[in-house]
This record gives sequence, C-alpha cells and structure tokens, in this order.
Amino acid sequence: MVDVTLLTPAIRTPRWKSFYESAKKACKKYEFEIMFISPFKLPEELQGLPEVKLIQDYGCPSRATEIGVEAATGTFLYNCVDDGVFYENCIDDALDFFNSKCMDTDIINMRYRESTHATRDEFPLSYWEARPNGLSFPGVREGWKIALHFLMKKNLYQDLGGIDCAFEYVNHSIHDLVFRAQAKGSVVHMSPTEGLNCTHYEGTTGDHAPIHNAQLGHDEPLFRQLYEDIYASVRHPVTFTPWHECDAVWSRRFGDELPLTYEDL
Repeated sequence: MVDVTLLTPAIRTPRWKSFYESAKKACKKYEFEIMFISPFKLPEELQGLPEVKLIQDYGCPSRATEIGVEAATGTFLYNCVDDGVFYENCIDDALDFFNSKCMDTDIINMRYRESTHATRDEFPLSYWEARPNGLSFPGVREGWKIALHFLMKKNLYQDLGGIDCAFEYVNHSIHDLVFRAQAKGSVVHMSPTEGLNCTHYEGTTGDHAPIHNAQLGHDEPLFRQLYEDIYASVRHPVTFTPWHECDAVWSRRFGDELPLTYEDL
C-alpha cells in the first residue's frame, strides 16, 4: 500500500508527462501512485514507471473514478484532473497537515487554480463555500464547503458509499459526496498550499463540450432535484447508481467510432 493515490480520470495524454514530473516534486516525503483511468494507452515515456498505473475504460468520468478507487492502493485518495501541474511540495504539505491536525473522517480541499486565475491570484477562501457560490439549496447546510479536488482517506470514501454514478461528470457527484461527508460530521479543511494549476476550456471550446453539456444538461438538474430535499445528504448508498450500471462507452465523448488516441477525438 502507498500513502496516496492520485486519482485521475484522464484523456489528455500529451499532458501526462508534465503531470507526472510535477507530482514527483509535489510528493517527495510520501509514496504516491498515479491512477489514470482512460481509454488511451500510456505515452511511451511513462510506460514501466512503478508510480504510474493505467486502467483503460471508455466510460463517463464518474464511472472512471469509481473504477480507479477500486484499484487504488493508497491510504489517501487525491482527486485530480489531467490538465494541470502540481505546485512543489503541495502533497507533502497537505499530508503533513492531515496527519498532525485532522481526524480520520476529515477532508482536505486541495485548492487549485484554473482559467484566468491560473496565471494570477489564487481563489479567495470564500470561493470554497458552498451556499454563496450557486449551491444554496434546501439540502445544503450553512457553512458547508466544497472540495472538488478532495484529499481524504480511502476508508472514508468507501464508508460514504463512493460517488453516485447517476451523475456523469465528477463535479456534482463530488459535491454530493462531500456534502454527505459533512452531514456525518466530517470537517473540510483548506489545504495549506495550492495543489494543481489547471487549464480550463470555457463552454464548449476545445475538448470541453461533453463535460459542459453533461454538467448543464444532466448533472445540474439532477443535483437540483435531489437537493431540493433537505434530507438529500443522508440518503442511503443503496439508492446510488453503481459504476457497472453506467454505459461502458460515454457517448457524449466517444460516439459510435471509438478513438484510439487523444488526437483522434
């Protein structure tokens, strides 16, 4: 077992080398593994590296996440995206903080930068508050925080029942996961330093259209429907959609003719 699994549903193979190289600088004191869940093969330069693992799957990001968790050997899970690079020492700093300040059921929100903020200032701490930032539904309590790039113990993730794969993408599904944790008493702490510096396509530009359309056309309405109920965060995992009931091919992204490389998309 390693200390932390960098859980990474992924398609952007040209970025994986820099992702890996920055992870080595971000996590020097602890043992890590990168778990790519992707339809595409590892780039040649990453093949054979003991820290880099790949599970090939064409499913939606929520399905990919659950598949990755099952295979993860880390004590901790750090949910990542593959279009960023890590700030040096950020994982070491976060694990040091967790081990000295947190309970086993707590979560660290690994703060990140993206879009115009990637080259400017970090997001203000108020950005990570749920209700003031578009999530003011009856089922979301005052003071709850978001943690899309969560760092939590794998045991906690499993105890919560994982993510509900009724959601296609891992935005609303992780909001739901983290709200369910907070409903049970977990505290969400802000990471002592920022984690990933990410790119970000706006709207349907670049390769972002399937994610944009899934979030706005499917996941957001589903989340809104669920969290109009004040008891949404305490529903039983038996009601969740498991990953193996998701389509094996995410049609929004891959269509009928399966691409073999990122460049084929």
